[in-house]
Amino acid sequence: NAARKAGFNVWGFDISERMIKTAKRLYGLLNVYVSKDDDFILRKDIPKFDIITIFDVLEHLTDPNVFLETVKNLLKPNGYCVIGVPNLERAGKKTEQWDYPPHHFFRWQKGVLKGFLEKRGFAVIQLAEQPYSAISILYEKQLLSLGIIKFFKSKRRGAPASPKFAEQVTKLADYKNLILPWIVGPFLLPFTLIGRLLGWKYSAMYCVAKLN
Repeated sequence: NAARKAGFNVWGFDISERMIKTAKRLYGLLNVYVSKDDDFILRKDIPKFDIITIFDVLEHLTDPNVFLETVKNLLKPNGYCVIGVPNLERAGKKTEQWDYPPHHFFRWQKGVLKGFLEKRGFAVIQLAEQPYSAISILYEKQLLSLGIIKFFKSKRRGAPASPKFAEQVTKLADYKNLILPWIVGPFLLPFTLIGRLLGWKYSAMYCVAKLN
């Protein structure tokens, strides 16, 4: 949606039908499809792209080499690829069951991700690890969710959500995420500072790479 607001012609796909329906109803995106990457690239109307975003995908693949070749074929010359993956060096990595097969097949560090891209024809422009934040950990564990989404779902008793209803719930959740850090943040600041002094990192790592 941010890309659409910035003037880009947005295309996308996801294996989740629910996510695609949300993208269409809530954000008005048209060229988004329930698909796997193999099916998506076979579309006759698919263009070449200036930018391709790949968030929380590479770790799920059994062969990321094949996938990256697909990405290269969809990019324009000198196009950009923006990638987000879980950071192997994050705090708490040994306690997370979701970071093992059958959920995740690959783990990524800065040097590994950089080498993977450079060996396959990309120049890494920026590579950043998400800094440790105590409040982000609480969000990740859903300890600050306040049950907003579940509450409204229970009120509707399984009725399908209208675009207006979905937008209202999303705005309410956004307001909560904007206000709550100002209330809870000061109490968690010492834990955040201690974690950063100890060299802890948060869960994600992001990379911007340019196709040579």
